[in-house]
Amino acid sequence: MPANDYPTPPSYIRQSPCPFCGTDVSWDSSTCQSCGKSTKEKPPPPLSTGPRFGCAACDESVAQGAVICRYCGRDPRTGVAPAAPPEGDATGGIIPYKNSPALVGYYLGVFSLAPCIGIPLGIAAIICGVLGLKKRKREPHVKGSAHAVVGIVLGSISLLYHVAGLIALTQVK
Repeated sequence: MPANDYPTPPSYIRQSPCPFCGTDVSWDSSTCQSCGKSTKEKPPPPLSTGPRFGCAACDESVAQGAVICRYCGRDPRTGVAPAAPPEGDATGGIIPYKNSPALVGYYLGVFSLAPCIGIPLGIAAIICGVLGLKKRKREPHVKGSAHAVVGIVLGSISLLYHVAGLIALTQVK
């Protein structure tokens, strides 16, 4: 037999492609030498059978209508990470800690009902309440309009009550 004539390999040496990576693997081998996966398993089917394209960030194949890449979590068309959701607060939105004028106006309105200190606190509650409403109008994501309104109402009631009390005291003579 000439040196460049090789006998055909017997049938037991034949190879088949790995179902995961496509590398030729001996038919009797249980694992692929290239990817290390079992040659007896079947790869999972793709999530969708429609048209696909490469993600701009990770280059993985994603479905045509995908909004977020399932591999990297970014926008597959631009590669940009999605914007973080707005920060929540631990109070569940009950206390408007991001709208300090409204919160201060609320507490000033409550404390303005106390005798002797009602006039200055009532005026301050009205001012802070109005500032809190203005802040809420400028920044809609900031809560606190109810606290601002309560501050304005209680400050006004307290101011009227205390001024009427002072007028009544001066008329008693």
